[in-house]
Amino acid sequence: MLMPQPPADAPLLLVIDDEGPLRVAVLRWFTRRGWRCTEAATLADAERHLFSDGARMPDAILCDQNLPDGTGEALAARLERDQPALAARLILATGEVWTDERAARLLAMGCRFLAKPFDLGQVEALVTPGA
Repeated sequence: MLMPQPPADAPLLLVIDDEGPLRVAVLRWFTRRGWRCTEAATLADAERHLFSDGARMPDAILCDQNLPDGTGEALAARLERDQPALAARLILATGEVWTDERAARLLAMGCRFLAKPFDLGQVEALVTPGA
């Protein structure tokens, strides 16, 4: 059953994760809550979206730390350098342990992070304005 798409001006979420079932779960969750969603399975696909002329920039980005062709931290660094306004919209997710030093570095860039497995309500709280 196809879900109706939210209006074109609804907030946009970019989900970057190489785990298809996780992407689908996140996309469904947010679509049901009125978000428009787009997805990428690799860092290269995500960068094509984020750095293409004329592409609508996402209001929030949920990115897996470990992707087949790079890391979420590498994306965070590139956003910080080339599109600083987007760096604050990035949420990294990983099953790894975040050291205090690593967490401080990410927070200094305006990046937030979640430990996997996460509850989709946690993601929603992070992307909701004022959260």
